[in-house]
Amino acid sequence: MTPPSPAATPEAPPAATPTPDAAVPAPGATAPTAPTASIEPRDVEGSPWLGWLIVLPAGAAVLIAGLLWRRRRRGAALAQSPAIDPDAAAALPPAPPVAIADPDAHADAVPDERAWVTFALTPRRAGVNLLTATLEAVLVVRNEGEAVAEEVRIDVRLLSARIGQESELATLFAETAETPVVAPFALAAGEERAIDLLVTATRAQLNVLSAAGRPMFVPVAAVNVRYVSSGGSGGVHGQTAAGFAIGVEREGTTKLTPFWLDTPGRMHDRLAARPHALSLRS
Repeated sequence: MTPPSPAATPEAPPAATPTPDAAVPAPGATAPTAPTASIEPRDVEGSPWLGWLIVLPAGAAVLIAGLLWRRRRRGAALAQSPAIDPDAAAALPPAPPVAIADPDAHADAVPDERAWVTFALTPRRAGVNLLTATLEAVLVVRNEGEAVAEEVRIDVRLLSARIGQESELATLFAETAETPVVAPFALAAGEERAIDLLVTATRAQLNVLSAAGRPMFVPVAAVNVRYVSSGGSGGVHGQTAAGFAIGVEREGTTKLTPFWLDTPGRMHDRLAARPHALSLRS
């Protein structure tokens, strides 16, 4: 079995202006697959979420530079994002459902035929109320290999974006789900299965960020799929895992907005997912 390794990390696209988005119809569920993508956007101090979410106008950039200089002199770690103009948000490329890498990239690692499980995450509805943040999504799991994938176990957690999230995700991905989102199942070669997801986090668990004095957060879905290949090697344990940042789409633009916490609780249904912080495949 090839050991898990971090996915390649292209640079994040430039950013532009956020406004609070509107809310919400009923849950839905379909999930096309999409090409592999793995990025690690950066914020003003290297955080893997704010770079795709927010772009600063010149005046705000000067303010942030001053704040960062003061924080470096204190030597303290950044606890939340610096104040940001609330009329700013990031431009992103169009948002197809996000899938995990091409199994051919690992063809030489295991000479025997084996299973290779990939997945695509499509967010459907998400929002926050006084007590809980909620994400409804569809996860399409597919066996791209040539052997049966047995004991497919899926674990999905709802987190919120923060600095140093790679370590948090690495810890989660090292675990085996004791209570997977569905009972373990098998996938024949070329077979796929769509799974409806409903994941929550308490409001107290959210990492609240600040933009020009306005509180907000960025939901992060952490998806961890483990399985056993029944191929020629027999009993090969495989894993595919990735984090996805979730944002609200706006009509007529590819820009996404965060989830503001100073507005009445609501659910949004125009959503997109972006690869975030860390992905593993073995």
